[in-house]
Amino acid sequence: MESMTGFGAAEKKTPAGLLLLELQSVNRKHLDVSVILPKELSFFEMPLLQTLKRSFCRGQITARLYFAVTEEKVSTSWSIPLLLEMQKAWQKTAKALGYAEKDVSLSFLVKQLEESSIQVSYRGKLWENIVEELTKKAVIALNKTRKQEGKELEKDLKSRLQLIEKHLKALDVISPSIQKEMEQKMQERCQNFTYLPDHQEKIAREVAIYLDKMDVAEEITRLKHHLTEMRALIEMDKSLTGKEGTFIAQEMLREMRTILSKSSYLPVIQKVLAMQIEIERIKEQMQNVQ
Repeated sequence: MESMTGFGAAEKKTPAGLLLLELQSVNRKHLDVSVILPKELSFFEMPLLQTLKRSFCRGQITARLYFAVTEEKVSTSWSIPLLLEMQKAWQKTAKALGYAEKDVSLSFLVKQLEESSIQVSYRGKLWENIVEELTKKAVIALNKTRKQEGKELEKDLKSRLQLIEKHLKALDVISPSIQKEMEQKMQERCQNFTYLPDHQEKIAREVAIYLDKMDVAEEITRLKHHLTEMRALIEMDKSLTGKEGTFIAQEMLREMRTILSKSSYLPVIQKVLAMQIEIERIKEQMQNVQ
């Protein structure tokens, strides 16, 4: 089992500096991928989107790409003479435009170097390969955390299934005695009425039909089947279980509503409400499963 919630990151040293990619995922019914990156790295957007869409099928995936200049890059490429030349050129431009020369700061010059280095270094096939490699590493890291959370989800779901099974067994035990009690009460009520002899068979038939409608044995049987299906789904080695699990939980809730509509006995209502709470939580958890 794999959760849709997770975080993963990867970094890659390049000739221009250090690239860092962070991936964050949360639950979403369909696949929704968004990429957040600096303006100077905008040409990374399409390769990132394409790789991420091939890697996931559900969830909201948010990718953030960062760029930082390494010490090696500063020492080898950002020589003092080069920075001085850039400073003179930009100060001349600033003066011509009516700005103060002090506006040409070191941080401004560094930013210009970063942008020019990236634009030159990562145009063409080279940057495509680098982005793809970086994205694959981040996806692996993200999937690792999603699997770890999936294990915790599996433990939680199994514990809730055990509680439901416990309540269902208790309901299965008390259900026949409740049915017999209802039958006895109906017979006692019928004895208090005066009716023609030829109506006795018709009344007996109507009582039998009523008692059959109030019987919850069929719903209990279906609930047992759904529980078996849910447990098999949780334990199977398969990633796409969220939608199936949600469907089974909905079917179980439908059986609960049917039982409540049939029976007004307090012990039955208590057991059903307790199971409903756990099933609702299972349904909510299943929406976070890949």
